[in-house]
Amino acid sequence: MIYLKEGMYEKDIELLYMVLDCLFSSNITYYIKKCELCQKYYIHHLSNKRYCSRVGFVYEYQTTCDEAIDTLYKSVMRKDAKYLKHFHNDPLKDDIDKYNREKNIIKTECIGNLNITPFEEYIDKFYQNQK
Repeated sequence: MIYLKEGMYEKDIELLYMVLDCLFSSNITYYIKKCELCQKYYIHHLSNKRYCSRVGFVYEYQTTCDEAIDTLYKSVMRKDAKYLKHFHNDPLKDDIDKYNREKNIIKTECIGNLNITPFEEYIDKFYQNQK
């Protein structure tokens, strides 16, 4: 469904008033939210939505803020699974536990920053030390 309203404005503040009038005169409740990823504002009808639908690039994939976390998480988990299979035959269980604890901390930071490089560097460094 599309709601169309035309108007003339001379200043940006008048355009803002027109947009707000459309929002407030609607039968649907809209929320003005700030995207937790790109820090830009967007309008949505769901109050629990955390990310906007702007298109951008995350880890060489074109995606929206909404799907960026999933895209990055899949990339991280693929790389992690690739290296973890080498550790399963390792008799040093303490090293695997240490790897998992530190990995989870770095993974959380990487997903929050949308930058997988520190995670890759940690995995590479840990794997090189195991050889």
